Amino acid sequence: MKVQLKKLTTPALSLMPISVIWAKKVQKFETGLEETIEKLQQSAAKMDEAEKEYKDKEDDVNAQSRRVLLLEAESCISVEKLAITVLKLAHMSKDADNIVKGCRHWESKTMN
Repeated sequence: MKVQLKKLTTPALSLMPISVIWAKKVQKFETGLEETIEKLQQSAAKMDEAEKEYKDKEDDVNAQSRRVLLLEAESCISVEKLAITVLKLAHMSKDADNIVKGCRHWESKTMN
């Protein structure tokens, strides 16, 4: 008794390797897609962190700019006050010189 092996038809043989090949290709594409999505998520997280850092630095720069403007305004006010004080001092010095001159004149009159 001989057992006859049934031959597989050509389409059945050719479909098996193609489906395996397609399965492997699909698996590779899915793996690549997952890696790309993971990289995208990491890049998005880094971008969010960089944007937050940029906003913080921009806020710091704006705060320092406001501070500089306030210091410049305060400096102008101080310069004006100093100019007024120097002018008052010059007038007082002139008045003091006149008083000393008057004292010397009076001393010289009383001595003679």
